[in-house]
Amino acid sequence: VSGEVTNNVVLNGSDIDSANLRGWGIYVTNINSSGVDVANNLVANEASLNKGAFGIEHTATNAVAGALSGTYDNNVIYNWGRGLKVTGTTGTDLKDISITGNKIVADTVDLTVSPPMAAVSMPTFDASVFSFANNQYFYNGGNPANLFFTGSSVASFDEWLALTSEAGASNSAPAFPNPSRTIESYNASIGGGASLTSFLNEARKQSKSNWRDEYTAQEVNDYMREGFGL
Repeated sequence: VSGEVTNNVVLNGSDIDSANLRGWGIYVTNINSSGVDVANNLVANEASLNKGAFGIEHTATNAVAGALSGTYDNNVIYNWGRGLKVTGTTGTDLKDISITGNKIVADTVDLTVSPPMAAVSMPTFDASVFSFANNQYFYNGGNPANLFFTGSSVASFDEWLALTSEAGASNSAPAFPNPSRTIESYNASIGGGASLTSFLNEARKQSKSNWRDEYTAQEVNDYMREGFGL
């Protein structure tokens, strides 16, 4: 298939239960040569115990038609177990992957979890397949030697630049307007209780005779996106 995944807000990715950990944000697979456009999405504040999960993953593993082409532009991944992952065989089921203008911020990452990296995991770099430009990578723990993982090797930010020649890349913290925004703070901002339970209780009251725009997904999404400058 081909298509678009744009302007979504994914928050607090969690698990089925303690025996069935999940925590992925956006998972893309089975993409044909026409490709997929994944842009302007916010993936923030993972709540899963699975610290190996990724905010966004493009994978050809076990896919019927591979995951040939993908454009990932202007997405924000914030405070997730891992940032962005691409899996597959370069040149066969991965042929045209463009990753530009994204902001990947890891606040708390267990770098002992495989793959041992915070920002990006990918197959061996091939400039004929992968195009990186103007991405911002930041880990509050500094610039560890394993900020990136390519093929079977870890890489620091400087090593990543030497490998990919990425133009416009940054290793500084993005200046988000208000990244601390949550569902709880949104509900408080519209006069409700500052808790997820309070928000959900009000949202469940939505009906034709009791319709309030402030309890629609669009209003919540706009509030969250503004906090990250999207």
